[in-house]
Amino acid sequence: MTGKFPFYGALLLASLLAGCATKPEPIPFLSASQIPAYVEKPAAIFKGLSRDDEQQIDQLVFSDLLKRPGWNDGDYAAIIVEADDAIVNALHERFPDHNPPLQPVSRLDLHPGGPPLDRENGLPVLILSVKVKDPGANGSVTAVGRWYAGPAVNGDKTFILGKAGDDWTIAGFK
Repeated sequence: MTGKFPFYGALLLASLLAGCATKPEPIPFLSASQIPAYVEKPAAIFKGLSRDDEQQIDQLVFSDLLKRPGWNDGDYAAIIVEADDAIVNALHERFPDHNPPLQPVSRLDLHPGGPPLDRENGLPVLILSVKVKDPGANGSVTAVGRWYAGPAVNGDKTFILGKAGDDWTIAGFK
């Protein structure tokens, strides 16, 4: 019996060390609120666009999306703008009395299987986001504006933008 103890003891020790050496992934719980973390874009954008260019494109696309009819029918407590504070502030200046009001992503409360909600009042919200793609060979840029208010209310609009001097303009849609 004494000969088996060192073998099993060594096996147990090796098992414990192997288990401690692995890095387990966190277990996602459905009851946990999952808020998408907005990550600030780095100063150097690898797409060939400067940060200023990308912010100008974001503002153009968000502005166009905010002019769409139907979002001010009273169905949403707010429109959550998924962008950095500079863009949200610029949109507040351009649309000071927009109804529903524009809010930063920090107000977003997501629940799996349900519509996005306003963190402060628990009412449904609409989320707007913009994805800027790589510039084309001719210098034009494609950006996709997306809206989401739950599985039944979502969509996107693809913009083609061109640069005239220092300013970007919407050249067309796909």
